[in-house]
Amino acid sequence: MGPTLTLISLENGRRIAAYAQSSWDGNAGWIRGYNNVLYSFNEKKYRISKTYPQYGQYSYLSVGPKFGRNDLAIGTDMTKVAACGSRSSFSGPATIVMVCGNLAGGGGNVIHLEVYALGEARRHPIHAKPV
Repeated sequence: MGPTLTLISLENGRRIAAYAQSSWDGNAGWIRGYNNVLYSFNEKKYRISKTYPQYGQYSYLSVGPKFGRNDLAIGTDMTKVAACGSRSSFSGPATIVMVCGNLAGGGGNVIHLEVYALGEARRHPIHAKPV
């Protein structure tokens, strides 16, 4: 299918874009990614999967979108951030706190999530969680 762009809004006000250069096929496990990116709209800074590119993204049917070794992981039901920053597969000017903010007290609740397939053949969301 090609690359994807995941857009996430959290209850703590953080807005995140996560680019994956490969498709989420649901069965692959770890997918190498040298150019996967986590971007904070709030800070206008990024992190890129250069440190451990073999952990660029994780694709499996029983988990939500996962970037790096828990650099950013959305829970299976797509309602919460399951992890943010416990491992640093990504690096760059943004710290993981700049990307996710404070997740305590419900701050990690997902209020909006969309995943877009990028490319010529598809220009509509492949997953959207309503507000």
